[in-house]
Amino acid sequence: MGHILNCVIAYPEKGDEVKVKPDTLCVPIQGVAVGEGGDGAQITKVVVSKDNGKTWEEAKITKRENKDPSRKTFSWVHWEY
Repeated sequence: MGHILNCVIAYPEKGDEVKVKPDTLCVPIQGVAVGEGGDGAQITKVVVSKDNGKTWEEAKITKRENKDPSRKTFSWVHWEY
């Protein structure tokens, strides 16, 4: 079974020009991920690929929905890489 795409990059937006200082090693990427819903499970991690899916690295979850675990609804997180 393949992975379900369930997140979006919110920053930088497509076409944005990002100014980077010479001593900066990376540009932060931020987004939102949404759970599959139905079973009400929380999102446990978000992974990001920089090489079209050959390798994956874990992003940091920065904010989590404050949801009643007994409710069978979608869940979401903000993430940063």
